[in-house]
Amino acid sequence: MIPHEEKVFSLFEPHTEWISKGKAGVPVELGVKVCILEDQHQFILHHHVMEKQTDDQIAVSMIAEAKKRFPKLNACSFDKGFHSPANQLN
Repeated sequence: MIPHEEKVFSLFEPHTEWISKGKAGVPVELGVKVCILEDQHQFILHHHVMEKQTDDQIAVSMIAEAKKRFPKLNACSFDKGFHSPANQLN
């Protein structure tokens, strides 16, 4: 049996990952996850390509980078997947 982290999901795009969506109908997708931070008008403020990363690993860095560019940023909301006990300390 081949370990999951050694599997190749695309010969043409070797960075392609198996993304478990956890949703009915389309439980998995192949691709690369991208985190996008938008303002209330859906303008993109910051983005991050998440190769071999999870949502909770990038939440703090997303806000830190956005605060550098937009110092008046005073509130953000995330889906529950971005929460971790370590993120609450930052």
